[in-house]
This record gives sequence, C-alpha cells and structure tokens, in this order.
Amino acid sequence: KKIQILKVRAGFTGVGIKSRRDLRNIVATYDVDIPQDILDYMGTSTNYIFVSRDSERNVYVIFNKSSSNQIRAGAFCWIMKIDKDMNATAYKFTNNVGDALRLENEYITFDGDYMWAYADGRRPYYLYGIKYSDSTQIIEAGVINGSNIYSLYTIGKNLIGLYVDYTTTVYDVVNRTYGQTNGSLNDAYNNVLIPFADKKGLYLQVYR
Repeated sequence: KKIQILKVRAGFTGVGIKSRRDLRNIVATYDVDIPQDILDYMGTSTNYIFVSRDSERNVYVIFNKSSSNQIRAGAFCWIMKIDKDMNATAYKFTNNVGDALRLENEYITFDGDYMWAYADGRRPYYLYGIKYSDSTQIIEAGVINGSNIYSLYTIGKNLIGLYVDYTTTVYDVVNRTYGQTNGSLNDAYNNVLIPFADKKGLYLQVYR
C-alpha cells in the first residue's frame, strides 16, 4: 500500500564514463501512501511501471492491471504522481489516441502536464503527448524518422529526447519540430542513457 522513495547522494565531483549508480549513499527514505482509487483498481495485482523522468522533480508510477507491456486504444490505467514534497495524486488515464501505447520504463517520459509515448506496432513510429489529468487533450508530434527506437526521455522542459537508430533526436514541444544531434553512439544500451543539458548543448552519459 506504499511506495518507498530513496534520496541518494551521487557522491562524485566529476562524471566518469565507467561510474555506476548505486544505493550506498542514502540521504533520506520516504514512504508514500498509494491513493485508495488505485488500490481499489489494482486489487491483488502488483503490476506497475516506475518512471522518474520529469524535469520538475516529480516522480510517476503507472499502475496497469494487464500483464501486457502496452495499453490498447480505449483502455485505461492509473498514474500516480509524487511531487518533490512527497505528496501523491492519482489520475485515471484513458488511451484516447487510437493506437496502442508502449508501457515500458524506457519508452515513456513525462514533461509538465504531459505523458509522452509512442504508438506500439505502428510503422513508421508515431509520437504522442497526452495530458495525464485530461487524456482527451493530445499533442500529435507526428512521425519519428528511423527504423529502430530505443528509448524516450525528458532532456529539459519542453524538450523530449528520442534515441533512434543510435542517434538522439530532439522534439521541441513549443515549436513542434524535430531536430537531430550531431554524432552517433553506435550503441543500443538505451535504458542507461542519462541526458543532461547546459547552455553549451546536450550531453549523454552511457554506461557500458
């Protein structure tokens, strides 16, 4: 009936390409109650997806009773938002985009009021932004050019990163445009990409 959040000190003065994430430097532990609406929906099922990719320090847990890694068109699940003060809010989320959406950690990201996901099984790939508090409000980002998509993540506010064909493509939510970064990683270690940005540009750290 609870989600436990650990706050971990990174413990480095510089980022090395061979450094690893660990849980040795725990600063604080928080137990957050799961809202009753979600508990009633889940029953005895324990299937959920943990997502922590919000540029505003919010954490999300997606609860989906189906054992499938997708949510079909017209189906619903629940999204639990945990803000930086550890307050939890439940949102009933209905898939209104007309395509099945891939519900896996590396293929979902959040930015502001929107959850970003791509159509599962549709070719070419197609990106959607759906407002999780009112899933009738949809941003159709359009076709993702590429034959293989490996991950989806938030770079910063209004910037969604897509790791496609070993190259990072960036979707600008404000201008509704795609742009591609220079260079290729030649690697498919998608679920351990850590994007971070400063005034000079976008950087990616890859664990090998």
